[in-house]
Amino acid sequence: MKKSVAVILVLLLLPVAFAAKSYSREVGSGSSFYITGAQALDLPPPPAPPGSEQEQPGSTSGGSTTVDIQNFAFSQQTITITAGQSVTWTNSDSAPHTATSTSGPTSFDTGRLDQGQSKTLQFNTPGTYQYQCGFHPSMTATVIVTAAATQSQPTPPTPEPAQPTTKAAELLEQAQGEVTSLTGRVESLEQKISALSLLPEFEARLNTAEAQGSAASNVGARVDALQSQVGGMKVDLENVKYAANRPVVEQPTFTAGLDALRSSIKTNAIFSLGLAIFALLLVIAVIVTGINQRKTSFQENKRMIKQYLSNYQSQGYPLSTLRMHLRACGWKDEFVEDCLKELG
Repeated sequence: MKKSVAVILVLLLLPVAFAAKSYSREVGSGSSFYITGAQALDLPPPPAPPGSEQEQPGSTSGGSTTVDIQNFAFSQQTITITAGQSVTWTNSDSAPHTATSTSGPTSFDTGRLDQGQSKTLQFNTPGTYQYQCGFHPSMTATVIVTAAATQSQPTPPTPEPAQPTTKAAELLEQAQGEVTSLTGRVESLEQKISALSLLPEFEARLNTAEAQGSAASNVGARVDALQSQVGGMKVDLENVKYAANRPVVEQPTFTAGLDALRSSIKTNAIFSLGLAIFALLLVIAVIVTGINQRKTSFQENKRMIKQYLSNYQSQGYPLSTLRMHLRACGWKDEFVEDCLKELG
């Protein structure tokens, strides 16, 4: 089983490895076309990392540079100003944004900017200031402040860092996700196989329970027959009592015969009464035995259903599956439901 699972995993990972190798060749030849998750979901494009775009002069008015916040990105990823100049941030999105420094000679924060609000800050200390949106940390940009020069010197362009290759990482994450999913499916399959291995024992126990139920039914039939016999004995006993209590006409010629008959009747009555009592005790013993057998059979069946319920729950099967199997084996729905209610 484990070898089969390993072979399946290898066969499923081969296409992923081939795709990653093909992509690495494409990246080596200069091809870098892929669709991001944001494009697939028709979301605003994520902002580029700091320094990934060329510097843009922006709109400068009276020593102030304007940065527009729109589509969850800063319009200028890198701006260069001279010490003493200002930067104005204007939020054009419906969501609130901030411009909060993460590194630099000094810290700054525009505070919360709702749609249409602006904030202007002056930079007096030369250096490189990295900042981001406090609500959306993926929105980042850079402010470069140069020292005020006596002579106008051109600002050297900031080199663009190499774009990281993310397709291979995405393919690797996708492969890891598929492996995790396959592992879960394999574990679920192993659990189902182990549950199937319990079916023969389950059927054997069901057959035993059916035999016990049939024996209990036979006991009930015997009890009914004994009750019928006891009823007949009761009728005979009433007849004997009636004959014993019947008035006797004393006649001198039949005195001896009547005495003998009376003695015989009493003897027969006592014997019949003793026999009836013995039969009644026997019937009571049979009834008690049948009740105990039924009770023992019920407890045994309830214990078996409890064990089946525990096995099914440990294998992740719902109660409906257990009910279906018990119904297919001939168990009564009322009995199964009563047992499940008692077991909680």
